[in-house]
Order: sequence, then structure tokens, then C-alpha cells
Amino acid sequence: MEERPANRDYARLRWQCRRGMLELDLILQHYLDSQFEHMNAQAMQQFTQLLDQSDQTLLAWCMGYQSPADEQDCETVAQIRQTVSAG
Repeated sequence: MEERPANRDYARLRWQCRRGMLELDLILQHYLDSQFEHMNAQAMQQFTQLLDQSDQTLLAWCMGYQSPADEQDCETVAQIRQTVSAG
């Protein structure tokens, strides 16, 4: 049976959430697991773009130590932080 595109997208993003820091893995994977079904193409693209950042940068953003300069990155990071704190 052929895999559906949504399943491929999820698997690809899930793999990209695997980082060099366990804390970051857990944060990103929790966000993806809880939000993937609600993500449209633009949200997936924005999350993918966010995952291009270094581990240190992503962790600093997710922990609130720093903020991204890009407004869309700020929105995505805020959603990640909200999801993690709620869940």
C-alpha cells in the first residue's frame, strides 16, 4: 500500500526533530505530535524552516532565552512554547 503524503510529511518532520540535544528532541517532537494534524502547508513550511536553525539557537528560542528576529519564526516558537507548557 502506498503511503499517504501526510504520513510522509509527518515522518520527514519527525526525523528532522531528532537533534543533538535530548531536551530539544522532546520539545520539538511533542509539538509536532500534538499539532501535526492541525498544520496546513504554510505551517509545515514554517516549521521546516525553523528546523534549519542550529540546536543551540532553537533551544535558546524554545526556552525563552532569546527571540527570533523573523516574525514568522517568533509565531512558530510561541506556538511551540505554548504547546509544551500546556502539555
